[in-house]
Amino acid sequence: MLNQTFADWECIIVNDGSTDDTKGVISQYGLEIEYIRQENQGPSAAKNTGIRSSNGEYIGILDSDDLWLPCKLEKQIKVFEADSGLGLVYSDGSVFGEERAWDNFSFGGNMNFYRGSIFDKLLLGNFIPCSSALIGKGLF
Repeated sequence: MLNQTFADWECIIVNDGSTDDTKGVISQYGLEIEYIRQENQGPSAAKNTGIRSSNGEYIGILDSDDLWLPCKLEKQIKVFEADSGLGLVYSDGSVFGEERAWDNFSFGGNMNFYRGSIFDKLLLGNFIPCSSALIGKGLF
């Protein structure tokens, strides 16, 4: 996230009760990062705490094991700027780890574009990879 080509962003890290010296690790970067520590309440509560604390027009959520490519924000902001009616922009992604090498998930030619309420479509299956989404704060 720190290597974004889009420069106007804020970073809020919510430590949801971990004991891994998160604050010490953050201080090594010398950047202005807002750090919030709360007693363990689970991932959803941590995300909600971060969203409530944010000042930006858009929200992107990363869990501790997520990575963003450097042009992610730049490309998604351009999409938002091209259409003021958008509330959420998402992308393809990759899953990687010790047991799996880069396992791409792509919507390719099957990607559908939705406008208006998409609750019924999301209810049938979440097709939006959480860490790929950039969401207009007004949706919250």
